[in-house]
Amino acid sequence: MFTPTVRFSTKKFVAPTLAAAIALGICVAPAEASSSLSSSSNFKGANLPVPTLNLPAAPATAAKPTAPVSNRVQNIINHTNEYRQAHGLRPVRANAALNGLAQDWADQLVRADKLSHRPQHWNHYPANIPAGGENVLQAWSDYSDALLVKLWYESPGHRKIMLDPRAKTIGVGVAINSEGKLYAVQNYGR
Repeated sequence: MFTPTVRFSTKKFVAPTLAAAIALGICVAPAEASSSLSSSSNFKGANLPVPTLNLPAAPATAAKPTAPVSNRVQNIINHTNEYRQAHGLRPVRANAALNGLAQDWADQLVRADKLSHRPQHWNHYPANIPAGGENVLQAWSDYSDALLVKLWYESPGHRKIMLDPRAKTIGVGVAINSEGKLYAVQNYGR
């Protein structure tokens, strides 16, 4: 008789899923599960081959397809402006120079695989744009653009930068590593 062997491994830990499961008192499905049966089984004296069964990976959350980075940049700006307008503030306009600055820092964060602010980010702004604040974030590529902006908004320090009434322009950068780790950067100009 054969005995199935089940192996579980988790490639990615998704905190919101875990938090929701704990709050509801339920179990979290692993990100990847597979089952393998022994390669042969003895049935009434006959050795019969038993196929290996590989189950598909169980998603930790229902992931939405991610938009190309250029679409994500515009979506992040749009969602940021929704929060600003809800607070009676003027929308910020995309600025190509600030987008370049933010993208450069997001690319550096991916290479370092460590979240940090650009040291003295205001010294890297173009001469004609008064420096505003910088927001940085590490999440996962399957997080929606709306969720990324919401995470900034729910953090008091980041929200203060996002809702700065003097902000007029914005630059956004998004970079994703091979494991799906996403780094996002916002640079505001006044």
